[in-house]
Amino acid sequence: MRKVESSLKIVEELKREIEVYPYNEDVFWSIEVTKYMSDFKIPDYPISLKFAIDRKPKLALKLNNNELPFGCHGINKPKVINFWKKKLNF
Repeated sequence: MRKVESSLKIVEELKREIEVYPYNEDVFWSIEVTKYMSDFKIPDYPISLKFAIDRKPKLALKLNNNELPFGCHGINKPKVINFWKKKLNF
């Protein structure tokens, strides 16, 4: 969840970097944008955990007071699928 207006401005300014960026967009927004724009704010991990969990879901849920976040990424990956099957009943 990003602010649309400021995100579009960044996309326009960093278009060349985006076109050749080798990693996924989450990495770009959380690491690369801050290199170019020091005033760009990203949330700390407690706030991020409320939005999404990807890797190490058992630890992430523990850190998030066992509350499921808004989104869960990669739930069908071999290392975590059994964990998510129990939590999400699928």
